[in-house]
Amino acid sequence: MGRPRGRHRQPAARPERTPPARLPHRPAGGGHLDGDGEPAAERHHADPARPDRGTDRPQAAGAGADRGEPGTGGTGVGELDLHQRGRWLVAAAGGRRAPAQPAGGQQRRPDDGLDLAGPPHPERRHRRRIRPGRPRLGAALHRRDPLAPRRPGGRRQILPGRLHHRGVGRRDGLDQAGRWDRLRRRRPGHRATDLPGLHRPLPVRARHRDPARAAGVRERHRRVPLPARRARGDQAGEQRGPAEPRLRERHAARLGRHRQRHGDRHRRPVRRPGRDVRRQRQRPAHHRHRPGTRCQLYVLRLSALGRGGRRRPPRGQEPRRYGDQLAGRVHIVPTDLGHVHDRRRAHVGRALRLQEQRAGAGLVRRLHTGPQPVSRPASGALRVLRTRTADLADPVGIDDPAPRLSWQLAADRRGARQVAFQIRAASAPNLLLSGRPDLWDTGRVGGPQQRVAYAGRRLGSRARVHWQVRAWGGPGGAGPWSAPAHFELGLLHRDDWSASWITHPRWAAGGEPEEALPLFAVDFTVTRPVAQARLYVTGVGVCVTTINGRPVTDAVLEPPNTDFAQRVVYTTAGVTALIRQGPNTIGVELGPGIAHVLRVPGRYTKFTGTRAVPAALVQLELSFPDGTRTRVVSDTTWRTTAGPTLLSHWYGGEDHDARRELPGWDTPAFDRSAWHRVAVVERPRVRLAARACPPIRAVAELPTREVLRPGPGILVFDLGTNVAGWPVLDVDLAAGTVLRVRPGEQLGPDGRVLQDDESTGAPIVDTYVTRAGRQRWHPRFTYHGFRYLEVTGLPDDAGPARVRALVLRAANDPVGGLHTSHPLINKIHDIVDRAVQSNMFSVLTDCPHREKLCWLEETHLVFDAVARGYDVAAYYRELAHNMADAQTGSGLVPSTAPEYVVFADRFRDDPNWGGAIIMVPWLLYREYGDLETARRLFPHMQRYLRHLATRSVRDTLDHGLGDWLATDGSTPVAVAATWGYHRAAATLSRIAGALGGLDAEARRYRDLAGRIARAFQDRFFDPGSAGYGSGSQACDAFALDLDVVPARLREATLGRLIAAIRAADDHLTVGEIALPPVLRTLAGAGRHDVVYRLLTQTTPPSYGHQVLAGATSLAEAWDGPARGLSQNHFMLGAIAGWLGRCLGGVDQARGSVGYRRLVIAPVIPGELRSMAYRTRIPYGDVRVEWLRQDDRLTLDVTVPVGATATVRVPTAGGRAAVCDDDDLRPVSTTTAAARYRVGAGRWSFETEDAAVFALPPA
Repeated sequence: MGRPRGRHRQPAARPERTPPARLPHRPAGGGHLDGDGEPAAERHHADPARPDRGTDRPQAAGAGADRGEPGTGGTGVGELDLHQRGRWLVAAAGGRRAPAQPAGGQQRRPDDGLDLAGPPHPERRHRRRIRPGRPRLGAALHRRDPLAPRRPGGRRQILPGRLHHRGVGRRDGLDQAGRWDRLRRRRPGHRATDLPGLHRPLPVRARHRDPARAAGVRERHRRVPLPARRARGDQAGEQRGPAEPRLRERHAARLGRHRQRHGDRHRRPVRRPGRDVRRQRQRPAHHRHRPGTRCQLYVLRLSALGRGGRRRPPRGQEPRRYGDQLAGRVHIVPTDLGHVHDRRRAHVGRALRLQEQRAGAGLVRRLHTGPQPVSRPASGALRVLRTRTADLADPVGIDDPAPRLSWQLAADRRGARQVAFQIRAASAPNLLLSGRPDLWDTGRVGGPQQRVAYAGRRLGSRARVHWQVRAWGGPGGAGPWSAPAHFELGLLHRDDWSASWITHPRWAAGGEPEEALPLFAVDFTVTRPVAQARLYVTGVGVCVTTINGRPVTDAVLEPPNTDFAQRVVYTTAGVTALIRQGPNTIGVELGPGIAHVLRVPGRYTKFTGTRAVPAALVQLELSFPDGTRTRVVSDTTWRTTAGPTLLSHWYGGEDHDARRELPGWDTPAFDRSAWHRVAVVERPRVRLAARACPPIRAVAELPTREVLRPGPGILVFDLGTNVAGWPVLDVDLAAGTVLRVRPGEQLGPDGRVLQDDESTGAPIVDTYVTRAGRQRWHPRFTYHGFRYLEVTGLPDDAGPARVRALVLRAANDPVGGLHTSHPLINKIHDIVDRAVQSNMFSVLTDCPHREKLCWLEETHLVFDAVARGYDVAAYYRELAHNMADAQTGSGLVPSTAPEYVVFADRFRDDPNWGGAIIMVPWLLYREYGDLETARRLFPHMQRYLRHLATRSVRDTLDHGLGDWLATDGSTPVAVAATWGYHRAAATLSRIAGALGGLDAEARRYRDLAGRIARAFQDRFFDPGSAGYGSGSQACDAFALDLDVVPARLREATLGRLIAAIRAADDHLTVGEIALPPVLRTLAGAGRHDVVYRLLTQTTPPSYGHQVLAGATSLAEAWDGPARGLSQNHFMLGAIAGWLGRCLGGVDQARGSVGYRRLVIAPVIPGELRSMAYRTRIPYGDVRVEWLRQDDRLTLDVTVPVGATATVRVPTAGGRAAVCDDDDLRPVSTTTAAARYRVGAGRWSFETEDAAVFALPPA
């Protein structure tokens, strides 16, 4: 909410194409680290040759299973990401190269053990295999692998380099019909082991028609051991068949044609019979495989079930039962992307679209290699795509012993749905994968639910649970088990903590450190190998923790903002990789943050106050292979000294003197004999809570767009986008040079950065004193909102590379996007999203500079702008807990939570702000199916509604802020306050009904809502004018949204609202409170044309005016940059709700929870030619795209498994729409639209072009 400081408030086309995948894939981690100090999402990319990396990797049965040895099912890669296009699957496997030595001393190539049989061709009768280690795809170009072991004869292993054969689609790189138009001939009879976890290949057939000759070929190659054949090589001739001369001639002719076309410079390597490798000219250094990395691409084709039989097991071995991960038999061809030319990488990346987070619903999945004891899935079986624990990916250190386990599904057929599921959980991955879950096994449970609470064996502190789920989609067999997921509990009881709160002695005595912010450190020694290390750390203020000089996590500004006097959130980090045998050191840097804000001369200060003294709490637990455990805790053995940060102020900036830095201060070799003892403070009343949502991370780095020079010695760096984060200095200057950085959002008339109390607050400045040499610095204990950085102290010729910006925000996964043929609409959507990002920190702030406080009205009034763009299921639960912590004994929920400063009454107590404690749990239930938060906070909601009742007069309220920042100030405060009071009572009635067993409470609150509605009508309706309140747009919108207008007057009231908008030249005069009711009312009445005019208006006050004025994020006021307020507010972002629900067309039916019953009804304005919208619901991604072309309208809809949808297809004059499913019929048809009821899958409709509304000419 944007309240200006001072007298106003005083304290008392389409979704964007997925970029080419960068491989090896290292996805962004969640809010937690795994046992090895790496993001949990990366655990599957472990090195198979290094068991110390990726301790969660399941061990396959049999020796050498992870080394890719024959018969073990290993491939030498840790994971495959599959992507389906038509009849094809594409998989990427990533991991580090570490060639392993199989038994017998034979060097093993990483691709051995793959079945490389090509798909059948209608013109060929014979199918052939090639030996392991000879992968190829059609006429694929091959590249030498510089890291591969040498074969006999000194040649290195050759891997194919790119997809290249006739019949491949030019755009996708794949033949959509599933046919391989041309395959390079292969020698018959060569055996290959199976890819683990997949169906075995079809039986081998000899190439030759002559049975005797075919038998001879099989005999020669099957009876001779592979090492012997390799050793024999060309010397023995290998007795190739009589087809060899013809093959030589054919390849020679092909090579000649290629040379005629391209010359020798682009020599096309071809296979020469009689040679074990393909010759290839030496690649340039920048095209060669980079050492230390490895990534392979696999192209898979599904054959129909029942074709051929299973290959017999090797002689003397029992048949091995592999878990089938795909429906149908699979043929795999690897391609090493490390050798693909740069110009080809983009083509391959676009064609295959390997990034899971941006793939469509049901198209990408994770697949563990290795044998798994699972049943064979039936055709079209359900596959698990994305598993979550407490709405987080593999969290480490949560404090809920019975978290909700959820998953998303994909299927190869339309209309798939889950009819049953099974979850199993174990204490170790080998128990899970071997089918011996020791913690929980639900068995087959009927039902469609995809969110289930853990109900296995009771868990204690530090317990680690590995779990899987599979689903049934019908009467057939179960689908494959999901990739193993895991979660780990933190320290659940106070007795689990033996650490003490430590601080600087002067802070403990009520003063301030004399010189600078303190450093804390302790040394300890590890005398034996460590099996696992966990660090539990938190603080009051902002703390930066290291072990042996390395940060323990990539999270910043830790811990999150809470009421530090009541509850502090701790982080659990897996630091096994940071601990070494011998001496070690833990270091902590501590800043005051928002918990301890003092008034500093010459720095902007929003408020002053101390919620708690800055302090740190650290507990390191080391587990050893014999099961013993030891601890290193914060206590009096720690030492402290002054660091290089001279000042850190949450609002005013940070000062740092690099000359005071102590290199290696947090490493064992540093001499700390002159440091002082720390002080220990007691905090018995503080609750320690585990982190339950993603932390703040640096998500991007922005370069400078332009350097301005408004005066001598003054440089202004324009980053091009208004962001929240850190300014970064990258300089090489003489020691003692003083650099001053002033961040700001706008430039003044003199070309310098504009700072004042009404916009960003003033003055805000960071000061940095350089040391000698090249150095890079940014603040670490505070952050700013800015687009421009004014720097003094740099040379006049300093270039743009000297200053950059690190963009920070809470690491909630992006899930939405909108793109239309109208650039203005796209830009409006972008500036709203940028404002959301800039204020999505540990709490939802209303601006990232002047306020940095969580004003609660934005959490629910602008909910769609946040939830349609980001997965905030876990994030919003934490916001709700902060509201409960801030509630007073009288039941009041203050307007800000955490409440660091107490404002005057009207700024502290307003039902549209405090009512968030009721609205947020309700939105979590409706959006994500999370009813647990509402159940836990229900008593707090009741207390708050009782508080409002004590302040009401004849069931109406008169206190509060009213319709904040409305351009029409005539709307009475009582109208807005009573609207909020009614909304809180009606919503609490619905929550009581959803919880069950609270019928009396539900009835009581429903009756209260009815009384409030009648009181609103009696007090604010004017019979003379037939209007409400002052007759402003806001008053009519509040009345219509409350549904208190009598039926006979409703049409007239709606007409009066529209007339008032037209009278204002299609502008709104409402503020942030009335804006959502206006948009809801107009959309509910079908007047999307009015909303569209408001949206595309470009004169002030409007969204379009802000865009044309150069705004890159949404401003606090309607007139944007023209008014001196914040330029990075999202409180007016309610238009995002209309963009997603109406223009994007994705909503849910009345009574639906978690979007199980979707309503797809996109608004199609006459001015637009195309629209593409996507968002993610609990069941997966929903996509809506439409295109006008050649007087036809094409509508494409993607529905995830678990949801159904009613699709509204606009029609012209009642003409029927055409669906790509001939059996699908509309459930209802009118002259304007046809409605279809569809299940999961992608559906396409085509009809004559018909706009939902067409604007008349201006």
